[in-house]
Amino acid sequence: MFGGRSSKIVVNAKKGSAADVTPDAVNWPNLGSNSSLVSSITQTITGINTTITLMINYANNSTNNPCDTYVYLYSKNGGTFTSFTSGSTVSISNNDTLRFQLSGREGGGQLTVINTTDNNAIIDTLTLTSSRVGATGC
Repeated sequence: MFGGRSSKIVVNAKKGSAADVTPDAVNWPNLGSNSSLVSSITQTITGINTTITLMINYANNSTNNPCDTYVYLYSKNGGTFTSFTSGSTVSISNNDTLRFQLSGREGGGQLTVINTTDNNAIIDTLTLTSSRVGATGC
């Protein structure tokens, strides 16, 4: 109290903003096709304020048929589709886009998108399958 009056002392301390490495929710739907090319929808990664690293793992649904030949690909920001192996990583900034593709005769599998920057949090899991019904020969 000062001179019989109460007073408040307010201290505004601005802290440095912490890195937000958890993106807003995304959902790539599962896709199957009777085509040799299966493409996911494009998802925009938002809600982060720093670059994050996403790891893409896949588990194949192979039948051990020699015709089960396929390649997983991704496209970042509408660029050229790039083939990748399970465990590959891609750097993502806020508002970057990501799309997946499966190219091949028969097969596919489950993709898991993992945010390695956020303690390996799973961003989404999707299945891409190509099954060329009636296709003969390799």
